[in-house]
This record gives sequence, structure tokens and C-alpha cells, in this order.
Amino acid sequence: MNHTFIEKRSKVFKKLSLYTYNEYEPLTNKRCKHKVTGKFFSYKEMSGILKLSVTQIKRVIAEYIKITNPDERINFVLHGNIKQQHSKKYGDDYDQTLLAYYEEFCSELTDKNGLIVPFTLIDFIMFLRDEKKFAFGSYSTVRKRLLAHGIVSFFATRRVKKSIKKKVKDNDETSKIIEQILNFKPREIKRKMILDFGQVVETDACVYEWIPGMLLYIHGIIDSSTGYMLSASLDYQETNQAYAIALSSLYKNYGVPPLIKTDRRRSFYSPDSETKLSQIIRSFGSQIISKSYPTFKSNIERSWANIEKSLMQYLMRHKIDTFEKLNDWINTEFCNWYNERYHKTPGKKSCFKHIDPATINPHFVYSSTTRKCKNGIIKFENNYYYPVNENGIRLTNIASTVTIYRNFFTNEIYIKSRGKRLDLIQCSINDKIEVDNKLELENEHLLKVINQQENKILTLEAELNSLKG
Repeated sequence: MNHTFIEKRSKVFKKLSLYTYNEYEPLTNKRCKHKVTGKFFSYKEMSGILKLSVTQIKRVIAEYIKITNPDERINFVLHGNIKQQHSKKYGDDYDQTLLAYYEEFCSELTDKNGLIVPFTLIDFIMFLRDEKKFAFGSYSTVRKRLLAHGIVSFFATRRVKKSIKKKVKDNDETSKIIEQILNFKPREIKRKMILDFGQVVETDACVYEWIPGMLLYIHGIIDSSTGYMLSASLDYQETNQAYAIALSSLYKNYGVPPLIKTDRRRSFYSPDSETKLSQIIRSFGSQIISKSYPTFKSNIERSWANIEKSLMQYLMRHKIDTFEKLNDWINTEFCNWYNERYHKTPGKKSCFKHIDPATINPHFVYSSTTRKCKNGIIKFENNYYYPVNENGIRLTNIASTVTIYRNFFTNEIYIKSRGKRLDLIQCSINDKIEVDNKLELENEHLLKVINQQENKILTLEAELNSLKG
């Protein structure tokens, strides 16, 4: 029997008996009241008196309050495992069941080449929990049992492995190593700057073979202070359109952050001029900073490393094996899965500036370039287009120079004439030659409208004359 533990618990019991715990001090809500002086003490102050941590203080006080008879006093002082037995023993049946489930879990994660996709032990634990398997115990229990069977193994960092492989030849080298250890000065730990939720967000894309045989890019936006995944989108390449979708979802669900960190991709950074996407971000009132080194946006870089370890096994286990299924899952469930998987929670104090969702989409239209319009034909990106009005009628009587606008979401292009939007319809180069000898279609359309109005006037005059008669 451990007498030292009994002595310590006896002293704790005696000191706890000097206080009452059934009332609170009005101003500070302290609940530990001294029976003699009537002074109230907080848990932190009791921690200094009893030489225990605040967590232990809360636990022993909760145990002390429940004591009602001498037997319970004895149980409070004695160690719970007085007979020094294992709290829970797992036999061969447990190991056999656990190994069977582990084999079932791995069999679903085999790709076409017979290789197991990367996963972590936590993913296996979540598989046992989600499938409501047997009572598997804690994470450490599962790890110890798999470790005993050689399925998982201990590991060391790259630096430790190098030091282990390094051979010491003589005593002089040994003394040098000892001298280096004695003279080693640890790096000063800089205090991490505490940020509010949404004060700084980071955005980047991660490329991986999420669908077998298909490299796809997940574009994500993450909060720097909490690591909380805010929005995401999917595309075949790292494109402006995918970033625009992720940013639009961020603005609609959370609001506008004060600062966005990016890398120096052409979507956000240009040494000569500001990119279209960065112009749109600034139009919402956000500041954008782009740097080329990964540590500048370490949170999202770390999140991609975590995702590459565990997302593939999730997709295979849930039969998400096409671009359409993955795209739908990324847009609807990816952020929730990531935040739950890695225990990410949003901060209490938010710095997002909320805006009207109806005003978001018009911001994602930008003026692409200026082009000449000859005989109603516009050449743009090695293709030919002609403008049409809201009724789909082709127009030729427009300005000789037009500005082409592009929508980030739909990738549609259009021009503006006399304050109205005119959509562009792709045509062939032959249409450019034919238009020269044709009557302008806009004037023809106007003649039709005039004829219709004249017919309506004649009809009204006939009805008026009949009423007079």
C-alpha cells in the first residue's frame, strides 16, 4: 500500500474540512468559504494553499462534497486502485476482433496498384466510432495493442535518425559531442501574436490525385488564428474561377476579412500591375499580401499536409470516385469534415465585416480588355463574336471600340453599349465578310417594332370609332 499517497490525501482532507462550499461570494463568485474567518477563496487560491493544480482542486472538492459517512471518508483518503490491479484487461478475443476490423478498414483503401492509401491511426479510430463497432477503448489502448502485433511502430524525426546513424570513432569525437550539448543554447521562443477570428485569413490550393488517375486542385481559405477551414472549391487547375467561388462562399457565410495572405501566384500577384482577382478583393475592403515562402501562410500549408494523410482514405471509404461527386462534396461538406476531423472551432470574437449577399456577385465581374468592333464583329482570344440584345437580335450599329467584361463564376463575356449589357455570341470569320453587304439588322428590327406600334394605334382608333357610333 502506498503510505505516501494516504498521508497526502489525509492532509488534503483536513484542509478541505476547514471550508464550506455551498454558497458564493456576491461579487467574485468565489465558493470556498473559511469556517472561522468567513473569507472566500477561489479555486486558484485554494490551489496555492493545498499545493495542487486547479484541475485537481476542482476534482477533490467535488469528491469531498459528496462525503456523507465515515466509509466514504476512508475511500477518499485511500487510493482507488488499492489492490494495484489493471484498470481493464484485454485478452486474445479483443486483439483478434481489433485486428479483424483493422484488416477490414485497410482492405477498403487499396488502390488499383494494390497499395494502401495514406491514413492515420485517428482515421481508424473514427472508423470504429462511426461504424459503431465493439467497445475498443481509448486511442492509447488501440495503439498499444497494434504496436504489440507490429502493425504500428515507434518513429523518430529525421534529425534523430541521422544522429543515431552517425558513428563515433574515438573519444575525441565523443568529447566534442558532449561539449556541443553542454554549450547548446536553445532558440528563444517568440510569443505568438494572438489574433481574433477572421482578422487574417490564408488561401492556397493543394494538388493531389484525389480521384484515381486524375490530378485535381482543392482551393481553400483558412483562418490564421484557429486553423478553421472557412470555404473551399475544386477545379482541374489552379484557376481564378475556383478562387472566386471560394471567396464568394467566404463572403456569403462569414463576411469580409481585414487581411488575406496568398502566395505569389499569377492569380493574386503581378510585379507590373494589380491582377483582376486582387482588384476584386480590394474592392470589398480587404488588404491582400503575397509572399513566396511557405512559412508566410504556415497554417494552410500545414492543413494541406494533414489532408493528404487522411482525406484519400475517407473518399475511398465513402465511394467518392468521380469529379462530380467530389466537387459536390467539397462545396457542401468538406469544411465541416475538416473542422470536425481536426477539432477546429471558430473564435469567439469575429473581425469579419458582414455584407449583403445580393451585392457580392456583381463584384466578380471585371473589365478584361478593349477590342475594336468592325462591321459588328469583335475578335477576342483568337475567336470572333457578334453582340446581341436582350431579345437575342444581332446588332451591328455599335461603337468602333468596345470594352469586354468577363464573369468569374460563369466565364461569360459581354460588352456594354448605351448603358445596356450586350451578350457576345461566338461566330466564324466568314460572318465578318457577309455582314458588309447585308442590311443592318438593328434597323430592320426597329422597323418591325414601329410597324407593330402603328398596327396597335390603328386598332385603338377603330375601337374608339365603334364606341362613338
